[in-house]
Amino acid sequence: MESQRRFVNPSHHDNLMTKVSNFYKRTQKIIIFFVLFPTIFTTAVGIIGIVLYDGMKDILFGILTISFAAAVLSGSIIAVIFTAKASESAGRQTAFLANVSHELRSPLSAIKMFAQTLQHERIDAEGRDLCIKEILKSTERLDYLIQQILQWKRILSGREQLNLEKAKASLPAMDAFESFKSIHSDWESFLETEWCPEEYELVLDRGALARAIYNLIDNAWKYSEEGKRHIVIKTHVILNNFNIPEYFVYEVRDNGFGINPENLEKIFDVFYRVDYKLQGKSGLGLGLGIVRTIAKTHEGEVNVESTPGEGSRFSIKLPFKSNLKIVEDGNGG
Repeated sequence: MESQRRFVNPSHHDNLMTKVSNFYKRTQKIIIFFVLFPTIFTTAVGIIGIVLYDGMKDILFGILTISFAAAVLSGSIIAVIFTAKASESAGRQTAFLANVSHELRSPLSAIKMFAQTLQHERIDAEGRDLCIKEILKSTERLDYLIQQILQWKRILSGREQLNLEKAKASLPAMDAFESFKSIHSDWESFLETEWCPEEYELVLDRGALARAIYNLIDNAWKYSEEGKRHIVIKTHVILNNFNIPEYFVYEVRDNGFGINPENLEKIFDVFYRVDYKLQGKSGLGLGLGIVRTIAKTHEGEVNVESTPGEGSRFSIKLPFKSNLKIVEDGNGG
């Protein structure tokens, strides 16, 4: 039995985003019409007053007029810039709400469908096992999406705290790998791992880093062509000039669709999503923003290299020398 998936028609939220964009465009035109032309006229009057001056009063009047026009024009330009940014932000948030609705509906629809299938008395043992497996897979996906939203809410409110411990540096990547395996039974056909042979230790939040790395793996899977995808999860170290370990690196590499250069600096912005125009390639627009935040809270950084049509490589670099300290609780535990 093959899982059936339904995709929300993107035209629903696209229409709303178009209306919002058109509203801000009209606002900008109004600002230009009612401010730019009077400003030009006022500036011209000031220049004429200076050129055809008949005393100090005319010069002062001309200077004040031009200064006033310049101030109004500057304010108008700033207003247009802020309006454009507000338009972009509103569009992203509208898309985010639509994507949340779609992303949550997909696993819920799958759970409902397979649960209804289990109600039929004629289903055999193999079909029952498959339904249970698909329900558990959809439940895992639903829990992952909810955790993404809750984690970003904690980040925004400043309540996201690291649960630091001293652990083997490769463990977060291994945890992310295991979580991904539990959802994708065919992982062996496209996924390989390269773990750092040396067992280095770092002070880190194992759970938070595992979620960040899982986000990178999930993106690599999502934005690769089915049947041709190849994903590599790798951990390794970067040595300094004295062959001393300087950074521990978590790397996720794929042969997917890749990212255009103009999008590389924006993909870590919240709500920003590259428009692949491919059915089902949706998302919340939070994953990479969370990855960057988690990397920064570990005093590290996240980098991306990508070639359109060839794939992408994301890496989280954590320094061995950091100021992160394990804080013991009041009970000494």
